Formats: sequence, structure tokens, C-alpha cells
Amino acid sequence: MGATSRNKGARGELEVQALYRSAGFLDVHRNFASGAAGGADLTNAPDVPEVKRTKANVRFWEWISQASGATPGDRWSLWIRRDHGTWLVTLPAARYLDLLKKEAGQ
Repeated sequence: MGATSRNKGARGELEVQALYRSAGFLDVHRNFASGAAGGADLTNAPDVPEVKRTKANVRFWEWISQASGATPGDRWSLWIRRDHGTWLVTLPAARYLDLLKKEAGQ
């Protein structure tokens, strides 16, 4: 991976870290070893986030596999942002539905 891609990835991780922190998850930090040792891109998050910034080519299924392989169960999330776009998050369907139930007070 070239320096430009690495820097873009780092900037994406910092953007997502800021989003978590603005939601009250103040202990979320970048995992500097995630590229070499694997694991989540951010630590101390309420889930196991995989962060991807891209110019155009979304390798969705490859990234889903990477995100879901970082943790057992359904506590993973895939954060994707295209250049000049907004952040999107992909979650397992069961987890998404549980979140909707909690939001509805069920």
C-alpha cells in the first residue's frame, strides 16, 4: 500500500473516530496496529468498525468479509465513504433490527 492510500485511510479513521466521539463514545481511538496485526480500525468502540474511504471502486463483499472476520458474532460494522460523500454504515440485519426495536422502545 502506498503512502497516499495509507494517509487517506488514516484520515478516514480519524473522521469516524470524531463521529463516535461526537456521539459520546469518548474513548474511541485509532488502532495503529490494525494494518499489520489485524483487528478493528478503531478501539474502544461499541462495535468492531472497519473503515474504508474510496475514490470510486467499492469492493463491498471483500470489505464485508474483512469486517465480519475481525470479530465473532454480529458486533462488526463497515463504514464506507466515497470522496466528497457522506459516511454510510453496513451492519448485520439482525443487529440493525435490534437497534430499531430499541429505538422504538420495544
